[in-house]
Amino acid sequence: MKKLHFSIPDHLLGKIDQVVEKWGFMSQAEFLRFLIVDFIRNDRMLLPADDTLKEHAKAIRQVAARRNAIKYEREWLKRGDTTL
Repeated sequence: MKKLHFSIPDHLLGKIDQVVEKWGFMSQAEFLRFLIVDFIRNDRMLLPADDTLKEHAKAIRQVAARRNAIKYEREWLKRGDTTL
């Protein structure tokens, strides 16, 4: 089994804790696994014409690519390497 590591804002984490307690999940991880499985099961119910989710995913990929490029550039500049 793979492990995922990600950040969650404090205000959202507080809401997750409330849901975990309210619905009797054993942990935050169990709740998040439930959400993932539920989303995958319901994925085929999403309307093909609904491009909102696709646009959000595209925006997330673009932000991640920009962050990776900036990180790479900073590391490259720290090394002082001027060769291509």
